[in-house]
Amino acid sequence: MAKSEWKKVIIIIIIIIIIIIIIIIIIIIIIIIIILVMAFKKGFYNYVSETNYVCTVYSVAAVLYLQFVLHVLLLLLLLLLLLLLLLLLLLLLLLS
Repeated sequence: MAKSEWKKVIIIIIIIIIIIIIIIIIIIIIIIIIILVMAFKKGFYNYVSETNYVCTVYSVAAVLYLQFVLHVLLLLLLLLLLLLLLLLLLLLLLLS
């Protein structure tokens, strides 16, 4: 294969990797939204008639979701975005 053909193959591979990373990022964002909705739905409200005050009590599972899983997913999302940026820069270098 000539040098220009290898360059085309590498560009196609990078574009496929970029598309896969974008799909993974979209999936992670959907998972984060689902976790947030689940965490807040696990909270329940107690009505105290004497004070007319509504207090929210969250379960342990909701707190753990917010503290650990959400932070791990956000870190993974950040790393994937950095990888996507690096691949885009590599693609720009190859196209120039």
